[in-house]
Formats: sequence, C-alpha cells, structure tokens
Amino acid sequence: MSIGLLQHPETKRHDILDDFESLYWIAQYGRITQYLEEGAHQPLEIFDERERDEERNQWIGGKKKLEWVLQSEGRPIPCSCEPLRGLVADMDNAWRRYHQLQADHEGKDVEWEETRAKYKNAEFWTSMFASALTKFPAKAKRGRARQEENVSTTWTSRKRKAEPSDQPLRRS
Repeated sequence: MSIGLLQHPETKRHDILDDFESLYWIAQYGRITQYLEEGAHQPLEIFDERERDEERNQWIGGKKKLEWVLQSEGRPIPCSCEPLRGLVADMDNAWRRYHQLQADHEGKDVEWEETRAKYKNAEFWTSMFASALTKFPAKAKRGRARQEENVSTTWTSRKRKAEPSDQPLRRS
C-alpha cells in the first residue's frame, strides 16, 4: 500500500500513483522474502508499522516506508536475483525523488508537476519493468511467450492434410 494511503487513510484520494507505488512495495517484499542474500537483514518491519492516531481515531502507518525510501540512496540492495535488484534500484530512485519533491517542492513546482505527470503515465513504469524482464535468463520464460511457443509446437506437430471424409467440427 502506498505511503500516502497509509498516512492519510480517510483524506487521501486513491489515484493511479498509489497503485504504481504499491507495485514498488510488492517488488520490495518479494525481494526481501524470496531473494535476499544469505545472512542479510530482513527488514519486514517496514510493512507492519502502524500507530494509533487518537485525534483522528484511526490507525495510520507509512512512517517506516517513507524513511526506507528516503534513505535508499546508495544503500546496497542484497538480492540474489540481478534483474530484480536492478528493478528495485530503479524504483528506489524514482520513489525517493517523488517523495522528496512531495515533502518540499517550494520553488520546484514545475519539476514537481512534471514528475507527477511522468509517474502517472503507465509507459514510464512498464518500460522499467520490461527492461528488467529482458534481463532474466531465457530458460525463465513464462506466461504468454511460453504458451505461444507451446501452441506453435503443438500445432506444427498436428498439422496434416485435410481429407475429403473430414467433417467440420460442431460445437454444442
């Protein structure tokens, strides 16, 4: 969940940026729980942090996530999967800049608006993900590419000449 939604659950209006930021946190969680290098610290506390805001009578969070992303510059990313490490590093850079500008865009209004517009564009994020996916080994093909390979192979192996006695298939 995005930092904005965690910090302002009743007043923050959900938008596409919240969804894109959620993808960042999903990638981080996957990296931490599935691809962390042996012996590295597993900082799961960033996902579970919350506190009670008695004044607003609600639970809020996002403080540790905000600290994490703002302090990400230069931090090593202990990850046994190189393409995922690169993706997380690219996303770290993007979300760090976003949250820095959001916190203080005085005198930087143009950059703030340009950054928001750029980040709201799905092409910005899909190109980042596509770049990372091309770096995975060829044997790791999954999904549509693998299905198309299988369909192509299956079709070729079953191809034969139609005979006059062949009846068209009827669907019921």
